[in-house]
Amino acid sequence: MHRIIRRAGLEPWPKTFQNLRSTRETELAEQYPIHVVCKWIGNSAAIAATHYLQLTDDHFARAARENNQSKATQNPTQKLQERPRNGQNGQHGESEENPSNSRDFKKKTPRRR
Repeated sequence: MHRIIRRAGLEPWPKTFQNLRSTRETELAEQYPIHVVCKWIGNSAAIAATHYLQLTDDHFARAARENNQSKATQNPTQKLQERPRNGQNGQHGESEENPSNSRDFKKKTPRRR
């Protein structure tokens, strides 16, 4: 294999056959379920994830495209609705709709030793 690579005018890369196997398993995993690919290649999903499956430039490019598309289709920011205020000092009052302002609602959690 290295002789063929050199004849093509290229420098052989380290672990040639492992890299070829890794590249092919990554390509197959894009099209078929991982359990099928692992059966064909002859390893487990855990071994494939740890040693063979690769992150490619195409993964980054696709993620960037999808991110840009989702930003374009998101709803515009909505204005938060203000709650009615009680009292003259402008503080939010306690109400049945919002018990978090109530002192009875807030309980102290016990400390762990």
